[in-house]
Amino acid sequence: MWPFKKKQITQAIEQKGFDSTNNNYSSVAQWSTWDAKKAVEEGFKSSVPVFSCIKKRYDAVSSIPWCVETLTGDEWVKQPNHPLQMLLDNPNPEMSMGEMMRLLITHLDLAGNGFWTKVRGGMGNAPMELWPMMPYVSITTNSDGTINNYKQTNTGAVYPADDICQFKFTNPDNYYFGQSPLQAAGKAVDVDNAGQEWQKVSMQNRGVPDYAISFESDLTPDQYQQANDHIKSKTGTGSAREPLVLSKAKVQQLSLNPVEMDFMNTRRFSREEVCSVYGVPSALIAEMNEANLSNAETARKVFWLDTIIPLMDELKESLNRCLLPDFKDSNTRIVYDTTNVAALQVNTQEKIDNATKLWAMGVPFNTINQRMELGFDDIDGGDVGYISSSAIPTSFDFEQEVTDESKKAVYDELLKKSINVN
Repeated sequence: MWPFKKKQITQAIEQKGFDSTNNNYSSVAQWSTWDAKKAVEEGFKSSVPVFSCIKKRYDAVSSIPWCVETLTGDEWVKQPNHPLQMLLDNPNPEMSMGEMMRLLITHLDLAGNGFWTKVRGGMGNAPMELWPMMPYVSITTNSDGTINNYKQTNTGAVYPADDICQFKFTNPDNYYFGQSPLQAAGKAVDVDNAGQEWQKVSMQNRGVPDYAISFESDLTPDQYQQANDHIKSKTGTGSAREPLVLSKAKVQQLSLNPVEMDFMNTRRFSREEVCSVYGVPSALIAEMNEANLSNAETARKVFWLDTIIPLMDELKESLNRCLLPDFKDSNTRIVYDTTNVAALQVNTQEKIDNATKLWAMGVPFNTINQRMELGFDDIDGGDVGYISSSAIPTSFDFEQEVTDESKKAVYDELLKKSINVN
């Protein structure tokens, strides 16, 4: 599949599984019980809400750059020429990191797991390339429950645990495989897909017989065939809901009307459930024409703060755990940079407004910067608070002797401004 070869493990290894009831390991294989292929076919490729939610998520994640920083003194400094940074910028000759992230989020959202393989320059060396791996995987464990290797079930390829980066969502039933969000929303997706199928069939041939046509007298075979042909000629998308006119016939309504079916409300409820499990405000994927600018900005902000940032934190932990040991540098870390995310700039402006108010109250700049995480470097003199000279307490005594030289300077300045004002 990919333009490189892996050394496969041929030695048979006993497969172990963790039994949480008695904390012992039993001889069972570790398999993901979620059908990833079915999730792709009936979820991502068939359901509009599922596709829309996942696309929103991977578009957001792939737009955020990853940075490598090293600890220099007391500060973390970006290292654009670090080998790890170069690997993240160009993971392999055929894919960008943005493409890697889009595929990774799609796999996570559908299968609950995502896998990258490492291509090393030599045995034990740091990886030179990263390649995505389809999430059709079984795991072989050691006697202590740690992972020995990964086997891709659709190709049979086996990879040592050290050569795989596994990303997974929390799964309370399985320590080795994550749970897909789609698994929780599976019934809602089934209902929505069934609704789409019903609608399509209904457009083709009305789905069910809408009515029964009975005649007052018996028909000859020729008359019956003529009536039947006429009805069929009025069935289909080109004749949708077109009335029939037959001589001396009685029509009895059989199908439920749209109100009784509550068709649109059912689909809307299914969409809301899908959006809920993926953490995407429904206003971002539907009915934006009914949302005003304020609501749209709020929805985007909520999406980034409550969904994307926590997701990025999970990815950051997995990347650091998987890649840092290969570079053997304890003073290095991988972080993400949201500086250019437009939806979060609103939040930054709110911070600056609040910081300005605190500054006017006399709170030192460095204190504000640290507590509100403004991202600025501390400045000389920033540990001192300042107040406006136009806001002098009424109890201030201009005649009081000031012995401290620094306070004397403040006193002289306030006195001078007070005289100018008066």
